[in-house]
Amino acid sequence: MAWAPGSRIIANWWHNGNRGLAYGLYTMSAGLSSVVTYLFSILLVESDWRNLFRIPVLFLAVAVVIFFIFVRNAPAGASRQESTAEDNPLMKETWTVITGNYRFLAVCLALGFQSMARYALIFWLPLYFLQSGAVWTSLLLPIGMAAGAISFGVISDKLFRQNRMLSIFSGMTACAILAMLIYLIDIQSGLVTGMLIFCAGFFAYGPQANFWPLAQEMLGQRYVGTGTGVMNMSAYIFAAIGEPLLGKLIDITGNKAVIFPTVAIIALFSALTILCAMPRRPSTGKTIPIPAL
Repeated sequence: MAWAPGSRIIANWWHNGNRGLAYGLYTMSAGLSSVVTYLFSILLVESDWRNLFRIPVLFLAVAVVIFFIFVRNAPAGASRQESTAEDNPLMKETWTVITGNYRFLAVCLALGFQSMARYALIFWLPLYFLQSGAVWTSLLLPIGMAAGAISFGVISDKLFRQNRMLSIFSGMTACAILAMLIYLIDIQSGLVTGMLIFCAGFFAYGPQANFWPLAQEMLGQRYVGTGTGVMNMSAYIFAAIGEPLLGKLIDITGNKAVIFPTVAIIALFSALTILCAMPRRPSTGKTIPIPAL
């Protein structure tokens, strides 16, 4: 529930320039939380599983105190828009603006596929490595995700010149290729396996840093909070649907490695869907006048 308001705060502070970096840091923080989650899940389950509900919330308590002391909603002196639905008719049109923007809905769909691929790796990769006794290798996945988030924030700003959708397409395509390589190649080296897992996390999660600025860029400053909330809802709905389906697929096939081609297909869906959201370039062709008879 805090993600959309947090995105709104970032939008209030970064109107222009380095917005990708700002959202990259924001998304990287979420990726680093997965590292902590992996670490505690491995350590605490071996003692008492109830500690999973006791210790992690202590980190949240500390974070809330830091947030309350240091965070401000907007820069000092910035104009505040405290209008209500009664004195601002545009507030009533929020959902119309969002649901009527088909390109934005395509972005939400692409984010849903991206989130499904990400959580498929997060949930099922430890199970895959558990049978080989190399469960600690899976810790490289969230580390790669955190590195990918901050990197894609910079990449979209500098390399792709704020073309977030092209950056997303490139990242999800690379994720699909890497997932298929892990599945097809018989890798004996633990070092190579670790590098591939790191890169899979890098490209599975990194593009998500480029999704969140699109709410601000496609809907405008007024609808950032609601737009981000809709995007986040789409991400978790797809993740919630995908995990039991993937679990059923593992049960049917009896092969845990099936997660990799499945992730590749889902990532490819995300890459293709984001292409549908890209703006159409106007035709540069010149009309040839018909001479008068």
